[in-house]
Amino acid sequence: MTALLQLFPVFAGVAAGYLLVRTGAATREHGRFLFVFAFYVCAPALIFDAVAGAELSGKMAVLPLAALLAVAGGFAAGWLVSRRMGLPPARLSVFLMACMIVNTGFTLPFIQASLGSEGVARLMAFDVVNAALLLTWVYAIAARSNPDSTGNGAAWRKMFTSPPLYGFAAGLVANVADLRASDVVQQVVDVFAAPTGFLLTIGIGMLLVIERAEMRLGMQAIATRLCTSLLIGVAVIALFNLTGVERAVLLTLCVAPVGFNTVTFASLENLDTGLATGTISLSMVVGLVLVPAMLLVVS
Repeated sequence: MTALLQLFPVFAGVAAGYLLVRTGAATREHGRFLFVFAFYVCAPALIFDAVAGAELSGKMAVLPLAALLAVAGGFAAGWLVSRRMGLPPARLSVFLMACMIVNTGFTLPFIQASLGSEGVARLMAFDVVNAALLLTWVYAIAARSNPDSTGNGAAWRKMFTSPPLYGFAAGLVANVADLRASDVVQQVVDVFAAPTGFLLTIGIGMLLVIERAEMRLGMQAIATRLCTSLLIGVAVIALFNLTGVERAVLLTLCVAPVGFNTVTFASLENLDTGLATGTISLSMVVGLVLVPAMLLVVS
């Protein structure tokens, strides 16, 4: 119950954004702006703070490896499943991103409530590689599919000039070098980081349009990601003989919903935001069932 209550602000934000558009107080373009603002202004601070404070140890080295396999496996499975669909680039890229991105933020309150600080530390170990691939490989897929893209060079320039990527790099340096920000700098980081989730949930609500035409493709992306992640997760657990908290966290992440960044990148790169928001909405409903159920089983 505690974990569900912690998720209430997320759904409240989505509902508020949806009602703003439905009542005519805002438009879907306003939602697009919120994603752009959160990505370039707030997300770098949030990512820096998360990575800088993550507990990185040799005992948890399997979790970053699992993140690499999950994202790579999701791409391979998504590419194979979509080969015969004949999707245009703006839709194909969204489908591939949905198969690749693991929504660690969604699982955080569940893991914290069930497994405590040990579970959160292992979640962050997974997210170090997950976030790195998200800000590089996954974003490159979105940038290359932008209808206004001028080619591969432009996609790579966007990737390497991405503010969240610099936030990740700075956080990683601070973590490895055991550097701590001054009180003034930390206050600035906290102020910029704090509204990230709220802005994104409002934006999702503003862009939320679930059409029947999108439900079938969205469910295919969700099923592809879930099946691939579970196969990889079970294989990693068996290969490395994982038990305890590591096993519980990894299996929970295997059933995590599609990442919110699917909508963020779709909005930033003028892709199919309808498919992105519809897939995320369906995935969150599925996740509300599977994530707590998995934790109950493995705990």
